[in-house]
Amino acid sequence: MAIDSELKSREGLGEIVRLPPFRVSEEELSIVFPESLRSKPVPFISFATRSSGSNIPIYLPMPPGVTFGDNMSYSTLDLGIIGTIANETINQVASQNTIAGAVGAGVGGLVGSVVNKAKKLNAAAAASIIARNIPAASGIADVIDFSTKQVIAPNTNTSFQNSGIRQFNFTFKLVSKTKKEAVAIDKIVSNFRRGMYPKGNDIVLAYPSTWQIKFNNADGSENNFIPKIYSCYLTSLTSTFNGSTNLFHEDGSPIETDVSVSFQETKALTRDDIERLQVDRKG
Repeated sequence: MAIDSELKSREGLGEIVRLPPFRVSEEELSIVFPESLRSKPVPFISFATRSSGSNIPIYLPMPPGVTFGDNMSYSTLDLGIIGTIANETINQVASQNTIAGAVGAGVGGLVGSVVNKAKKLNAAAAASIIARNIPAASGIADVIDFSTKQVIAPNTNTSFQNSGIRQFNFTFKLVSKTKKEAVAIDKIVSNFRRGMYPKGNDIVLAYPSTWQIKFNNADGSENNFIPKIYSCYLTSLTSTFNGSTNLFHEDGSPIETDVSVSFQETKALTRDDIERLQVDRKG
């Protein structure tokens, strides 16, 4: 999990100052890029696994174009005249408070709905409906409809299926100015890669680690103007070395590394989940 903000006395002044969460006495507790982020903080994004501690938090400057794609899944459903009758009957049953009332409403609603719909039918429409409910005569129904130049209203409705699982993509261009920054980049790529693979063997695989992603202000507090992300799996990692140059440090580490990571939330969220995330973010 991300390291909490710490309080530290400024040497010689006795003044208490709040330091961003990645600025700690032991640098190995976090991976920070670029190194200047420690001394001149800017808004940043943090990635941390929720595993037993195999990975340490990664801190990078806030990337441009952070996108949230909330989506719902809907389909269309043709109820037809039979579905309409059933829907009207169910609505009458649901409005009752007792079993006896529900039974009475169900019988009465079914009869009433059938009678009301029957009044609106002509002979050809009635014949078409009957034919469509007899498997061997379904072709006859099409002939009846075509001959009379009429069709039975499909009673098409929009049917809610589920909320979509959100996905997030982040791209970083990491250019190392020093050997220390080159080492940090190597650790970033390695930790992302390690955190996306499962543990196990040829028989059983354990789920990969889940990740927590946070958007932070320069002082280390969470940014309340960007929605919060639920726990995620890291689904994709692309790393390109020296994509626009062919320069290396003396130890062979590349000057430039492009890193692209894709995350997917661990479940489809409900309104309760969204409201809980908003409370956590602002709390």
